[in-house]
Amino acid sequence: MTDIIRKTEAAKAAAVRRLKVSKRYSKGEDFRQGINAGSYWGANIATYRQLRALADLGIGCGNPNGKRQDEDAGNDLAWALALKLQLRFGEVHAPSEMKKMLFPGPERRWSPAFVEGFVFGVHDVWQEVNKPAKPKMTAV
Repeated sequence: MTDIIRKTEAAKAAAVRRLKVSKRYSKGEDFRQGINAGSYWGANIATYRQLRALADLGIGCGNPNGKRQDEDAGNDLAWALALKLQLRFGEVHAPSEMKKMLFPGPERRWSPAFVEGFVFGVHDVWQEVNKPAKPKMTAV
């Protein structure tokens, strides 16, 4: 009987280890997909004001105390960006409209890792847009 229990405990421990590795991989994959989506959005869809507002929010944006308000991290970003656009530029967007603008396509829940990667991707575009121009060399 104890052999069966030991085998069951060993199998359970092996399953837990395997699932933890899978969880880390899943978060990493979500983050990478988010970076790609954010880079695409920043380069092809966003307006300059939207880029600026998202840059003002910064990496790790959303709720200032770091606690998510919604199960869907995409909703948190949409609310924060809609508020920032209104306060900074006077543009009024409903959070649901902002979410559709940020994440076009079928409605789904976005993981915190995906949204974090999305913000990183947008931030990379923002940095490229605001990179100082190289001085031109003039012939003497």
